[in-house]
Amino acid sequence: MITDGLNIPVEEWKNVIQEQLSKVQKLEQDYEADLLSKRASYKMCCSEQDKNPGQAIIRLAEAEHVDMIVMGTRGLDALRRTLLGSVSDYVVRHSSVPVIICPLKK
Repeated sequence: MITDGLNIPVEEWKNVIQEQLSKVQKLEQDYEADLLSKRASYKMCCSEQDKNPGQAIIRLAEAEHVDMIVMGTRGLDALRRTLLGSVSDYVVRHSSVPVIICPLKK
């Protein structure tokens, strides 16, 4: 099926979303195994409910009384970060606890 790019069939979207969800679940399993092997105390959370991830992270950190937030960055260039905003930037500016930002592996 050929589309104009704006009207992607629902089934195709479902497949893409399921594929991405599987990748996220695999990443979570890998991180969890690594943390367990290091006997680290941690709690992983995933939320699909919030449209603003920065606000969701801050709210969750406050509700859970966390000691620190560790998060990754996609490594956007300055122009894209300015236009799109940055979740990590938002969290750093609004967090009341230390935030560690881990860059992408190259």
